[in-house]
Amino acid sequence: MRDETKLAVALDSLEAFVRRYVAFSLPEQATAIALWIAHTHVIDSSDTSPYLAITSAERQCGKTLLLDLLELLVARVWRAVLPSDAIVYRKIDRDRPTLLLDEADAIFGRAASDRYEGLRALLNAGNRRGTRVPRCASFGPDPSQTPQPPDRARRALPAAGRRAACRNRGP
Repeated sequence: MRDETKLAVALDSLEAFVRRYVAFSLPEQATAIALWIAHTHVIDSSDTSPYLAITSAERQCGKTLLLDLLELLVARVWRAVLPSDAIVYRKIDRDRPTLLLDEADAIFGRAASDRYEGLRALLNAGNRRGTRVPRCASFGPDPSQTPQPPDRARRALPAAGRRAACRNRGP
């Protein structure tokens, strides 16, 4: 079997698996999710890394179930609810994870407080190779250093009602 055929079979299998558990309003949504899952495994081959914005008009309609499925399928998964910008920064620096951030509407929504401004900046900055987010830190061998974590991590951000500033991130 040729490599192209193997990839097509793998993507079709991912799409079928996700469709088995989640109902989508458009067939292209399951295709996009299968492609994003594959992207998490080959991120080093691309210059940009798109967000997967998991949105819905209603609460309790399957966003968390989709995160459960993604947790099984993506590369280097890290699932968190409202982590601090400091922990996200350190986690990206150490592990370059696929971030599955639940309750992202609290971070990006209209009622989001200034408390999440650092986290929003960190999440918004890192979808292109070469983008750095320098921070002062008191860890490591030289606390005066300004570490700059790897420029990209994969992100899935589920929320009911998303802000446009986050939706337009990607290639």
